[in-house]
Amino acid sequence: MKKILLFLGNHPIIKNLIFIFITMIVLVAILLYWLNIYTQHGKSVTVPNVQRLSVQDAAPILAHNHLRYEIIDSIYVSGAAPGSILEQIPQEGLKVKEGRTIFLTINATSARKISIPDVKDMSLRQASALLIAQGFPEPDIQYVSSEYKDLVLGVSLNGKNMERGAKLSADTHLTLLVGDGYAVSPADSLLNDSLSTQTEEGWLE
Repeated sequence: MKKILLFLGNHPIIKNLIFIFITMIVLVAILLYWLNIYTQHGKSVTVPNVQRLSVQDAAPILAHNHLRYEIIDSIYVSGAAPGSILEQIPQEGLKVKEGRTIFLTINATSARKISIPDVKDMSLRQASALLIAQGFPEPDIQYVSSEYKDLVLGVSLNGKNMERGAKLSADTHLTLLVGDGYAVSPADSLLNDSLSTQTEEGWLE
């Protein structure tokens, strides 16, 4: 046995293979040790709930849990406090590594401004759909005297007619002025006057 070990130890090829094998084991051990430290294996924290808090109030809570944060978006939600956190990713209760970044969506201080589109002479359905597509809430409807039923004649806000292109807050509730279809057209008015005159002349005779 001693002769075999001596032979293997003195053989240049086998000696090199043994050296390479030992080197690989050492490198793998070092790599596993480094990964264990880098990923903080076995160390995790629970994501706290910071929704509805301001960023100023949420920051120390996240820092206490060894978490970072980044604001990725802001939207406007009526009724929510300006600057409050509306959404967080990851959600509360999840286990994450220390140093993880929590992505926050906050409530804007005011709704964005939107231009009123040209809806005059559109049907009620088309005009309503266009306003909603632009970002306005579903509009109210006010019927006005017109010979054309359900034809949009204009847009108003608190009784004031609004021009197309006017910029308003996205949460503004507009009113569509829509024809009721009961107005008498000028041609019909002339015809009625003519018939009335002929009737009166007949009675006079």
